[in-house]
Amino acid sequence: MTATDNVQLLFPPIGLRLKLDRTIDRLRPCHDNIATVDHGRAHHCAGLRCCQCGRHRGWLPREGFQFLADLSQRFGGAPTEPIILRDQQIGDHIMADKKFDNSGILFRNEDKSKDTDRDYRGSAVVDNREYWVSGWIREAKNGAKFLKFSFKPKDEKAAVKTRSDAPFGDPIPF
Repeated sequence: MTATDNVQLLFPPIGLRLKLDRTIDRLRPCHDNIATVDHGRAHHCAGLRCCQCGRHRGWLPREGFQFLADLSQRFGGAPTEPIILRDQQIGDHIMADKKFDNSGILFRNEDKSKDTDRDYRGSAVVDNREYWVSGWIREAKNGAKFLKFSFKPKDEKAAVKTRSDAPFGDPIPF
């Protein structure tokens, strides 16, 4: 029994090997995309670290951590082959995509190209409907700063822009 085995008994998923097959792992692979489950930090349940270089590869959701703990206990330890971790799936287990109603998140927009671009961007769920959220920092006449928001439903199709400079609505511009 090694030191890793002792950790396995106390925290079953810690040290477990996973094959990373998430979208981000296909876009930015690290070695052979095999990671180990590591201890979490702050509010994160568990981290993922590359088996070869030790680089941080992301966070494991609580539901995934619990599934791996149950799996390890049910079968008496870690499997010999890595379990495949996909975006919302571990092996054949599909993790629920939890959305908290009447809440959202905003991130500072670091890609502003002009002053009128939004200062913050993110998403929100209101009455079980998902929205894109944009925010601009504004200043009132009295000097007080505030945020102005814009909400756009995620399921709304983009409006098709048409040229209206043709006379009489003729689609042929000559």
